[in-house]
Amino acid sequence: MKRQTQRKEWETILRFCFARKIPVFRLRVLSKVPVARYWRTEKSLTFDEALDWVLKGGNLGGKGGDWSVIVDCDSKKIPRRLWNGIRRTLYSETAKGYNFWLQRDEYFRRALDRGHLSALCYKYPALDNPGSFRTDTDYVVLPISEVCIYQQHSTRLHLDGEFLCNCSPDSRHSYYTRTWCSDYQKSILTFTEFASSLLDKADLTTDALDLAFWEVEARRNRNREGVL
Repeated sequence: MKRQTQRKEWETILRFCFARKIPVFRLRVLSKVPVARYWRTEKSLTFDEALDWVLKGGNLGGKGGDWSVIVDCDSKKIPRRLWNGIRRTLYSETAKGYNFWLQRDEYFRRALDRGHLSALCYKYPALDNPGSFRTDTDYVVLPISEVCIYQQHSTRLHLDGEFLCNCSPDSRHSYYTRTWCSDYQKSILTFTEFASSLLDKADLTTDALDLAFWEVEARRNRNREGVL
């Protein structure tokens, strides 16, 4: 069985996840869909429970925790400055783009409350929208899970909808295996460090970061109004 041959790799990934206190839970076989209906409040699996599940062919999901933010970037057309930030932290490659982890520091809550995430997404469209920054109510599929690339949501609700496979009955499924970056055991950036790296100056104070974000927001407003 393929999963048995990957046992050592899964053990390494799981040890890393547990050392980083990334909550993990069961996803259905070859799917993104959680096994449990109330996965948001489900207790994280133990190491042995998680390993047993993946060796049986199941996938695993990883939630954002009290300390972390998971960013889902569904694009591989990444500007250099954004890529430089991603590659300095923990990230994994997906079929469409990348997932990466940030430490959820005090400034993240401030940025959330003041609408700065929207400004960051405007400056870097690869981040799509503020919903790309996922906390403890959201999840991503963990490497080295396998998911059929033909799966699509049956509803617009990302977390509560089922996934349907659009693969025709007479053709074969095509699976994509998610992978960590090769040096994934690196340190994880704080949100402040990441945000600073995307703006014009690095290592900014929180007040200076606020100003930089507001400048981006002002630029977006001027563009909406047709003012160059």
